[in-house]
Amino acid sequence: MPTMPGGSIIAWGSVFGGIGVPPETTVVFFCVSPVLDMFETMTNVFCNITSSVLLAKKFDMLDEKIYNIE
Repeated sequence: MPTMPGGSIIAWGSVFGGIGVPPETTVVFFCVSPVLDMFETMTNVFCNITSSVLLAKKFDMLDEKIYNIE
């Protein structure tokens, strides 16, 4: 998928055209794509933060006193 907002709709149009579905059906995804994109972004950010913390902890680079401050 292209790394730009709404770029997946362009990719879906070419994929649908390749499998025989009319590319005009991508209009349906104009209303669905922003909602799905929010969840995709949330998942990406969560995984990036989690992997950074886990790697920092594994290599003893995590200052747990600062990390656990309330």
